[in-house]
Amino acid sequence: MANGKTAGDPAEKPGGASAEKAAESGAGKSSGRRNRRGKPQGGQQNRSQGEREGGQPDRSQGGRRNVQPDKPQGERPAGRRPGSSGRSGNPARPSGGKAVRIPAFNWTWRDYTLQLSVVIIGIVVTFVGSDLISRWSRQRQVRTVMRMVVAELDANRGLLDHCCDRLILDRQGMLMFDRYGKDVDRIPADSLECYMSMLGSTQDFRPRSDALEVLKTSGAIQSVRDDGLLMQVLACYRALEEFGREVDNYNRRKQEAMDHFLANASPELLNRYSSLGFREAWRAMLADPLCVSFVGMMANYFEYDYDDYLTGDIADCRKTIASINEKYRFERQDTQK
Repeated sequence: MANGKTAGDPAEKPGGASAEKAAESGAGKSSGRRNRRGKPQGGQQNRSQGEREGGQPDRSQGGRRNVQPDKPQGERPAGRRPGSSGRSGNPARPSGGKAVRIPAFNWTWRDYTLQLSVVIIGIVVTFVGSDLISRWSRQRQVRTVMRMVVAELDANRGLLDHCCDRLILDRQGMLMFDRYGKDVDRIPADSLECYMSMLGSTQDFRPRSDALEVLKTSGAIQSVRDDGLLMQVLACYRALEEFGREVDNYNRRKQEAMDHFLANASPELLNRYSSLGFREAWRAMLADPLCVSFVGMMANYFEYDYDDYLTGDIADCRKTIASINEKYRFERQDTQK
């Protein structure tokens, strides 16, 4: 009898305990499911054994979690850090893999320094770029205007050369009459014919200054960095204007002398003046006091240097043009083209 109990106890205990636990567990699960879906009966008596013992939620066969009445609803589970979502990995990065921007109030001084450096560099690059573009535009405008100045001075130089050639011819004729004592009979006939235009025509000089006005009004004159070249250009234009006024004064005196001769000449002389010879025509003109005064006094009105066409206050256009071409290399570029 004792042997039967001893032999049967080991076999009964494991089986009985397992059956009891399975029955209790099944009862607890079914009871918990009924309490979840329906009305609770008997308060806390329907709780499962796992909830009574450990206070942990049980899961039903459908994967649903039972309510934990033992813990307050606002209390965090033990062993979990604040702000943790219960998933592994970086809490600031969601499970989708997209990075979340750090709010500005969480930036460090390095973040602020980086953002400020980016803004400062952008501003500096913008100002430097705009300054370089405006400087390049001004230099291009200066080159364009100075090319116009060179072309205009070259045209004025051509007019100046032609005008000075005529003035030099008048001066040579006046010196010839002075050398012969205004004795028409002693002067060769070809010389009298050569200088017949001395009292018969005038030579105007009207220098152009349109490029200079563009240089002044466009603001390009402020961008010319070579002050010496700028003063040379302005002095050249000023000298051309002064020379033009002197030529006008010279022509005015010549015209006064011719008007006085025509006003005081006899009608018979005027009627046959076009048919007179060069010697007779000069004899008639030198008989007028204003014509004699003009021939005798205007020989040294202009100062000339035969190696170059102007001296004194008259600027040298050739030197000014050469200086501009050397500064901006216009001749070299024209040759390359």
